[in-house]
Amino acid sequence: VRFYKRVNPNIKIIALGDSDNDLPMLKRADIPIVIKRKDGTFLKKDDSSWRISPYPAPKGWACVIEEVLEDLNF
Repeated sequence: VRFYKRVNPNIKIIALGDSDNDLPMLKRADIPIVIKRKDGTFLKKDDSSWRISPYPAPKGWACVIEEVLEDLNF
């Protein structure tokens, strides 16, 4: 992340995760996204600004990434 930020300070890091091992990655991302699990539960968010997918993967990934890209005007 630091390397990419040095190369391009305007870059936005997007991270998607659904389990505890994803927390370090989500905490470092500019746009952390928690993916809904198949059983309907979610990883506990560290911050209220974290997004939550409305569906489990892979539909959840596609839906939330589409929203993020739209918000970023891509």
